[in-house]
Amino acid sequence: MMQLQHIGYPQIPPADQIVPLEAEPKRPRLAWPALVGVCLLALGLFLLAATIVIALIPVYTRKDPTAPTIQTLASSFILPISSNTILQAGAFNAAQISYLQSIFQQRLDSNRKTKGSTIKVNSASALAKTKRRKRQTAGSISGDYTVTYLSSIRATSFNTLNDFTLTNEQLTQLQSLQN
Repeated sequence: MMQLQHIGYPQIPPADQIVPLEAEPKRPRLAWPALVGVCLLALGLFLLAATIVIALIPVYTRKDPTAPTIQTLASSFILPISSNTILQAGAFNAAQISYLQSIFQQRLDSNRKTKGSTIKVNSASALAKTKRRKRQTAGSISGDYTVTYLSSIRATSFNTLNDFTLTNEQLTQLQSLQN
């Protein structure tokens, strides 16, 4: 037999295909167990990273196991004198040597590589050169010094003591101490 279908009406299933309704409807799946799992995994990774960082701190802050020793360096110096300074040739007296030593010490203290070193000027003298044509006097101050420094400072850092010229004020002060 042939079944007729009506257009526009819903088709009713036969009685043997009807599915009974359940007493309770199905609840949607909750996402919170997965969220808790992700949070616990992130916490575990964070704790692992923190442990590694804390374990590496002593490696990068370790101090040198050998304590620096005190060393000395003896050297000579020659400082040029400008042509308009009248400084008598000859050995410096104690006041001039002390003033020259304070200039060298200020130079050491102002350099971050040589800070903490001490210097003692052992001797110094002025050498004058006269140019006959222009009647100008130029020359140099020469002498020797001893530097006491820690072994953590490179000895080549003291080359700056030979690479400067005294200012006119410093030369005037040296000249006034000469008398």
